[in-house]
Amino acid sequence: MKKIVAIMFCCFGLFIVGCEQKECSDIICFEKKCNNKNFKSCEYLGNIYSLGELGIRQDYAKAVEYFTKACDGGVARSCGSLGVSYLNGQGVRQDYAKALNILNKACDKDDAVSCFGVGILYESGVGVEKDISQAKEYFGKACDLGLQDGCEEYRNLNK
Repeated sequence: MKKIVAIMFCCFGLFIVGCEQKECSDIICFEKKCNNKNFKSCEYLGNIYSLGELGIRQDYAKAVEYFTKACDGGVARSCGSLGVSYLNGQGVRQDYAKALNILNKACDKDDAVSCFGVGILYESGVGVEKDISQAKEYFGKACDLGLQDGCEEYRNLNK
């Protein structure tokens, strides 16, 4: 289980900070944008609170709030981050079924990292019955969407 959590955190963490909107220089600006339905700003805030970046105290519950807004607003990667929150029980009660459902939703919107996450759940049997053929399907989709880790896992399962 620790391997799954570490992999999911690393994969989602790769996309977090550094390439976000440059027109905002403080949290208040991003909060205003998020409240005005700029869902990428909501995602950014979720990432900041999840990691405790930019001098902001880490607050998983607040991160979940922003990831939920962004996910509901159609930001697939935020759905993936929300799914990981449920998987790890960070800011919410741990719920594997809900994590799987949310990660599937993001995968359906072509978020490669979420597809990879669903593959990991099927490969390990966490929250679902272990199913290597399903795992291969999701790793294959992640690979097709450009995620190298998905290609490697797909290849490993075919050995």
